[in-house]
Amino acid sequence: METVLPGYFETLHSRMLEGRTFTESDNASRQKLAVIDHSLAEKVFPNQSALERRICVFIPDPTWLRVIGVVEHQRLHSLADPGREQIFVTDGFWGIGISRHWAIRTEGDPENYAAIVRSEIAKFAPGRLAITDMQTMDTTMSREQAGTRFDLLLYWTVCHDCRVAGRGWTLRGGGECGPATYGGDRPSDSPRC
Repeated sequence: METVLPGYFETLHSRMLEGRTFTESDNASRQKLAVIDHSLAEKVFPNQSALERRICVFIPDPTWLRVIGVVEHQRLHSLADPGREQIFVTDGFWGIGISRHWAIRTEGDPENYAAIVRSEIAKFAPGRLAITDMQTMDTTMSREQAGTRFDLLLYWTVCHDCRVAGRGWTLRGGGECGPATYGGDRPSDSPRC
């Protein structure tokens, strides 16, 4: 389950497929409402609407949530892995009142807003909330893509170097690179990577 605040889907420009997103009144303490992603909706409610249906989650006791919206699937934890089906609840569902992660959409250079954001967050929850990390979406995306970029660069380098040396390499399932046997000794006899 993912905990979000009202405005989360709008901030990330997430596409709502059915229903609505959370409102401030939905964020009231202990509201048992959920927005689910399309992957979960298709699995649990195949060929039918998920709106106003109920789903049971175990946290640790069984709790029933009413579905108010269906959002397009999101890659929340990795750009390389599509991830599991998702259930979104508001921060108020837990009765805590403070979210652990915030996303703020700005115009212009986001660094210009750092001091303002820290100041406003401090007013919102004095003594209860500390910002430990602040980064732009570009930085976040770059960090998430780094592993994939490195793998592709490594594969291209190995593949290119081996073709020049007259050996072929191929990419196997799971991202492993290994030798391939081809019918010739010249680089031109190897298929292109």
